[in-house]
Amino acid sequence: MFPAQSHARVTNLRMQLANHKKGGQTAAAYYAKVKGLGDELAAAGRPVPDEELVTFILAGLDFDYNPLVSSVLGRTEPISLSDLYAQLIAYDMHLQML
Repeated sequence: MFPAQSHARVTNLRMQLANHKKGGQTAAAYYAKVKGLGDELAAAGRPVPDEELVTFILAGLDFDYNPLVSSVLGRTEPISLSDLYAQLIAYDMHLQML
């Protein structure tokens, strides 16, 4: 029974990860939620590679973040999660100033 529950938990976490959107959350809260889901999957023995987490984060951003998404996607080297977080926070602060 435990393996079935564990599989169901992993499936549920992956679905949450794939469907989570930024919405009205701050960029920091959105990033923390997605990163937390990734951490939960890692704890369940099914870690998500950083490049895949970056994809999930970018996919859940609002239209307002399209310049940031384009910038990240236009890079020749993959962006690290820490660099993405820094750029996301900086861009969010810029949007709030407007």
